[in-house]
Amino acid sequence: FIVSIIISSAPYFTPNNTVFEKILTASSKSRSPKGFNSFPKGPISRAINFSFVELKQAVEYCHSYGVKVHATVNTLIKDNEIENIYSVLTDLAKANVDAVIVQDLGVARIIKQSFPDLIMHASTQLTVHNVSGAKLLKSLGFSRVVLSRELSEKEIEKICKETDIEIEVFITLLLFIY
Repeated sequence: FIVSIIISSAPYFTPNNTVFEKILTASSKSRSPKGFNSFPKGPISRAINFSFVELKQAVEYCHSYGVKVHATVNTLIKDNEIENIYSVLTDLAKANVDAVIVQDLGVARIIKQSFPDLIMHASTQLTVHNVSGAKLLKSLGFSRVVLSRELSEKEIEKICKETDIEIEVFITLLLFIY
């Protein structure tokens, strides 16, 4: 299974060690992904935030159990945040994450030019929904694409058959109450 570490361009802040230990313990016992992030506010602010040292420890810990770590750099980066995204990507590269999940094509360009050893996965937020989109992302250096959530099984099958990029799909169960 994969531990997903969600990273924004916001600076890291340090959780208390008890919480960090609980997350590491849970990740070794669970078969479902865990999310860690650096968002101090917002809908996912309850997730656990790591300092760089803790990020590196978490990645090392996960790797010791054969767990891959994918870091989600899934925000759109403004020009005034470019310096910070270099810092985040440097940390992720030094921490030896297995891949970064990217939405912003400008960030993808930065990764390709400055961090060529980082493996890129295309986020579902890029809304790839056809063969052409998947092939384009492959040509831009992505090794995997997380397809748009709105696709039918038949459309997903077509993309899988007609491309040579890894495909990932979200399966979402939604409950609407009226």
